[in-house]
Amino acid sequence: MPGYFSNKPYPYINNYKRDFISYLLIGAFVAIFVRRLRGKIKEDNYWLIAHIRGMLASYIGAITAFTVNNNRWMHLPVIVAWLGPTIVLIPFILSQTSSLKKSKLQQL
Repeated sequence: MPGYFSNKPYPYINNYKRDFISYLLIGAFVAIFVRRLRGKIKEDNYWLIAHIRGMLASYIGAITAFTVNNNRWMHLPVIVAWLGPTIVLIPFILSQTSSLKKSKLQQL
């Protein structure tokens, strides 16, 4: 029987072609993203703004996971459990990043 119950020691590790193609595609997407990003950065504190956006976006993911997994006790509508944290936190992210951009401009 093929699959996990075969006579090979590790039958699930022998699909090198699929792994190579997936790593190649991921690398190509990263290379395209980095190439498009080069030369377009106008702010001096871009790394700080990008870091704050990423950290707050991870909070959106964590809160969404918590509300979806614990929705049977919280009794929220499903759409609120899935989209509520995004709707609440996106304006906060935009306000924080715009205030950082404005504060940097005022310092100049």
